[in-house]
Amino acid sequence: VPVLSVKPITMLAARSTSAPRAFSSRTTAAPRGVRVIAMAGKRNDVSDSYAKALVELAEEKNTLESVHADVDTLAGLVSANQKLAELLFNPVVESGKKKAVVAKISKEAGFQKYTTNFLNLLVEKDRMNLLNEICESFEEQYCTL
Repeated sequence: VPVLSVKPITMLAARSTSAPRAFSSRTTAAPRGVRVIAMAGKRNDVSDSYAKALVELAEEKNTLESVHADVDTLAGLVSANQKLAELLFNPVVESGKKKAVVAKISKEAGFQKYTTNFLNLLVEKDRMNLLNEICESFEEQYCTL
């Protein structure tokens, strides 16, 4: 699901005729068959905290550039693959299945072990639904270094 950031509103585009329950929907002009859902408010502080922890760990382990590349790759994969996003963000999907998907993606993409461990932590803490926000916050924090 592509994420378009417009401060202070985050826009999500979804090919659906009904809005997900977690979001308040407001339909605006969009390409045919695409519903735009607006979520008012700023990014979650929890997302910023997780992103900051990953930035600090990557700096400490001298892998910041590699972890940054991993985060960019991951954000692109989730953005481009709606089925992957639905699986990772669905709270009903068992954590074991999510971890297996994370392991496969990490292996195929050649992610740093710190990135893989971080993603597994997000699965364990039921925070995968914050992945897009964490990636955005990571990028912002990375750019300020």
